[in-house]
Amino acid sequence: MMKNQPKNAGMALVTVIVFSGLAMVVITAGVTLSILTSQANLGFLQGQKALYVAEAGAEEALIRLLRNPSFTQETLNIDGGTAIINISDNAGIKVITVDGQVVGAKRWVVVEVDDSSGMMVVNSWQEQF
Repeated sequence: MMKNQPKNAGMALVTVIVFSGLAMVVITAGVTLSILTSQANLGFLQGQKALYVAEAGAEEALIRLLRNPSFTQETLNIDGGTAIINISDNAGIKVITVDGQVVGAKRWVVVEVDDSSGMMVVNSWQEQF
């Protein structure tokens, strides 16, 4: 048995353990937040790339329709993504639907084109999620 030991012996060790635990919690929260932010940013960027692929596919579909009015579908590889083009015709109104896909994201572009007058006019161009 030890004599003459102060009453608060070991308090420094308890304090260090408590502050170390708190530091670990703060560091873990910071790393987790950083990882989640990076994943969200990557998802956003992949979505933007999928949109660009879909828009490029829609532009390609318009060009092909000008050259060949009976053009109806195509699958294109564009900048590491895929654009799936489908065209429907309803009494001179053509609806171009393009599914832009990249790893982890999809975006759609729908373009309505009126060619009933012999001249191609884009009525609408919409992005869809």
